[in-house]
Amino acid sequence: MSTSKAHEIIQALYDPLEGDPRIQKTYSESTPPSSFRIDRPGFTDCYTLTQLRNEVL
Repeated sequence: MSTSKAHEIIQALYDPLEGDPRIQKTYSESTPPSSFRIDRPGFTDCYTLTQLRNEVL
């Protein structure tokens, strides 16, 4: 997953096709996913696949 895909996820959570928004704000396209601050049960951090791979390896 890339930074642009992370922003797509944030946008989908902010403006879902159905139902209420799951998050209260969005971030500029230049904001890295590791800087997202989402205080929702089950979603505390967002990382790209590269960031996760670097963290584990």
